[in-house]
Amino acid sequence: MLARLRKWWWEWMRAWSQVLGCWLRGWAYVWFGVGDPDADETTSSWVGRNAMEGNRWALIAEKMIDALFGSGHCRRAAGRRE
Repeated sequence: MLARLRKWWWEWMRAWSQVLGCWLRGWAYVWFGVGDPDADETTSSWVGRNAMEGNRWALIAEKMIDALFGSGHCRRAAGRRE
């Protein structure tokens, strides 16, 4: 039962990450015309993808997210994106 609870918890966390990412990218899209809001991409994936492109804001955000979830988290998340 604990394993099922843990899996359910992480699915909720992924869902909230997608909501947060779509909300943030949506505002950037509306106000600045950059990017494209995508409800299927997590915040970590978005940050990792932009960090690999060398965007300064993403490199900073990547360090903070990776400090919470482990080294390389954002770039691994970007690699899983389909």
